Amino acid sequence: MLAILMDRSGSMADAHCAALRAGAKFIGQVFADSGQAPFEHFYAISYDHEMKEFKWNGDQAEFERFIDKEVVSRGGNDEQSVFERVRHLSNTLPDITSLTAILFSDGGFMCGPHLK
Repeated sequence: MLAILMDRSGSMADAHCAALRAGAKFIGQVFADSGQAPFEHFYAISYDHEMKEFKWNGDQAEFERFIDKEVVSRGGNDEQSVFERVRHLSNTLPDITSLTAILFSDGGFMCGPHLK
């Protein structure tokens, strides 16, 4: 299973989101161009204080529309929930042989008073 986790919190300014969108679309294109899917499942999850999820269906244009619509700098950050979602998916989807998660973030959740 491949999961790309895309931070769209308020600290992800325009340039950060633009780079994230480009990187996510590139990963999708590589997945689409592959003759055989390199992973059993592919999910893209954007998150801030809520999550939006896209399960790969082979349609690159639909994937890119999801990325363009959902990867915009918005609100807070609930990284714990996105990690829990990936754990849930990996535990419930059939035929998972491995899990690769790519986290796109500016790292804002890795600092601050909540870590003291």
